[in-house]
Amino acid sequence: MLGLLLALPDLCGLAGLYARPLLQSGWGRRHLWWFSTVVSRLFFVCIPGIALLHHDFPDPQTALWLIILAISLASIFQGIAFAAWSDWISLLAAPPLWGRTLAIRSMAMIATQLLLPFIAAAIRDFAQSQARMTGSNQLLIMVYAGIFLTGVLLQLASLLPMLALPEVSLAQVRRSTGLWATLRESFQQPGYGWLIAHAWCLGAANGLTQAVLAQYQYQILKMSILPMQAMFSLMYLIQLPASWQGGQFSSRQREGFVLTFGTAITASSMLFFYFSSPQFWWMIGGAYVAWGAFGAVNVAGPHMALRLSPEGDRSASFAVFRLGAGMAAGLSGIAGAWWLSWLLEASTPENAMAAYQTLFLASLAGRCLASLLACGTWCSQKHREG
Repeated sequence: MLGLLLALPDLCGLAGLYARPLLQSGWGRRHLWWFSTVVSRLFFVCIPGIALLHHDFPDPQTALWLIILAISLASIFQGIAFAAWSDWISLLAAPPLWGRTLAIRSMAMIATQLLLPFIAAAIRDFAQSQARMTGSNQLLIMVYAGIFLTGVLLQLASLLPMLALPEVSLAQVRRSTGLWATLRESFQQPGYGWLIAHAWCLGAANGLTQAVLAQYQYQILKMSILPMQAMFSLMYLIQLPASWQGGQFSSRQREGFVLTFGTAITASSMLFFYFSSPQFWWMIGGAYVAWGAFGAVNVAGPHMALRLSPEGDRSASFAVFRLGAGMAAGLSGIAGAWWLSWLLEASTPENAMAAYQTLFLASLAGRCLASLLACGTWCSQKHREG
């Protein structure tokens, strides 16, 4: 069930493809983004409410299924909002500024992750200790709900500065061109097919260990949340300059170079997990350092997807890149959770490490393949330049 909950946002995000028909029907990019984002956040607000009222449901499973429904609906609208946003922003900013724009946005998002998770983790650890002392989880549930609600309210507050940005009324989405014709036009661009293959492969490789890594750190390495948050903060500190450099390379149309070597660096993270153990738990710190390269990868990929998409009609092509990769991650996440459960059932407690290591190696292979596929985008760029 944990794998399903973690995968749900990615699985439902591909609904972003529906943004294009909505834009064709007359919705403005700005208005569609605003409406879909607000509706998405309202569905997310339901989640802490359901958690607080779970005792009032006759069947305990009812609350869980309501949470799953809320996450699904929120993710569907978020996917539509993201697709509309990508098309809107690509028209507001001139193409030479895309790299800088995406880098600054990424850096701003990363900066918020440096402190707030630490505060939330400290509050959560305090509530958990109180729950152990009192034998009641009510305070812990209230803390979880409060943290979640605070996050949603902060997300809603982040929309306010966007009100100052105008709608792009002069660039209408082509009504005479169907969805598949638009996607076919994108795939005819040199490198776009390689980019999609890279993104989907990387998404699947990442998703395979999405739930596995968290379970491994908690149950095998016996790590508490604060050391994990410290490692995440280290990762974010590295991602800050990496994002900026990714934007600089992207502005010079060197995204293929960034994707190839950046993905190869992040792939090495699985080796640190593979060789870690409860005695040498600190080894996974190397994985978080390697994940710092995602700062550059997460800028170069979207930049290339925007550049290779039809001008003024980028929502569908960008959704296939970003949200399609998310769907691959979601499906792979469910498969990874099932695979781990099957391996653990077939092994003894003494051999549990081997089950996790099997998935680490499988994810490593997928990440290396994604790096090779990214090399295809690089070669396509060089061929076009030649």
